[in-house]
Amino acid sequence: MRTTIIITAKIQDEFMELILEGRKKHEIREEPFNGAQAIRYVSSRDGRELGVYRIIDTFEIPRSRKESVIGISAIGAQQFHSLFPDRDDDDRQSLWIAQLGAATTVDELLSGK
Repeated sequence: MRTTIIITAKIQDEFMELILEGRKKHEIREEPFNGAQAIRYVSSRDGRELGVYRIIDTFEIPRSRKESVIGISAIGAQQFHSLFPDRDDDDRQSLWIAQLGAATTVDELLSGK
């Protein structure tokens, strides 16, 4: 038996447009991807499914080095800092980055294509 892990993530519609345009090629989150093979995006505005994308690779960086990933975020520094503020008081001291691959479907993922 093969296990397929798909993460469902809320995303602002404007950021999804960047993925569709090919400008946003990495997903940055405060939680690890835990071996996921794909991300299923849903609109943070209305919950509709926006697309499923394969994950090529993932890596972790310390939050203290977050300046080094602003360039791959496809958004401006001010917006990046509002999404990922400095945190001194909790366990989220890392950022997790996934390199996005091609669009896919849940059926394709489950069939091993």
